[in-house]
Amino acid sequence: MLPSGGTGIVRVAVRSRVRRVAKSSAPVPVPSSPSDEQALIDRLSQAHLEMTAWPGAVTLARHHARQLLWDLGLKEIIEPVELVVSELVTNAVRASGGLDSHQSRRGKPLPAVCLWLTSEPNGVLVLVWDSCPLLPVRQAPGLDDDSGRGLLLVEMFSAVWGSFELVDEPGKVVWALCES
Repeated sequence: MLPSGGTGIVRVAVRSRVRRVAKSSAPVPVPSSPSDEQALIDRLSQAHLEMTAWPGAVTLARHHARQLLWDLGLKEIIEPVELVVSELVTNAVRASGGLDSHQSRRGKPLPAVCLWLTSEPNGVLVLVWDSCPLLPVRQAPGLDDDSGRGLLLVEMFSAVWGSFELVDEPGKVVWALCES
């Protein structure tokens, strides 16, 4: 059965338990703000948006980012952050199996994906968690390929991006810093 409303359960939650970060596998150097373990743990304990891994989550996440940045007075950075959020959440939904329509027909509940947006001194940090342990790999799609450009777009519209695993927890977090 499909979740009602297309996105399933949406919650804003604060996770207070301590998380430890495994080694980062960033394709580029990690920015100074999320480089140390404590900085990453602090961000993951902040309020976040938790969504069912369903294609409608991408639209919800994009609208959430737009509204949050508008409310923070960061209008000049809304479009690049919105694009980065869209690409990272799409990848998280895909990695979670949420784009596989057969999964929902088999009666299995779709897993969740989580989005954090934090205002940093030099921009906005976007973090997206999904339960798939496979770290993202930037692809080099051909001109006729229909997919594979998401991380290329993330790279174009952010100053730096990367991913990391959490110790003793499933999945991974993919992050990007969009400079203002």
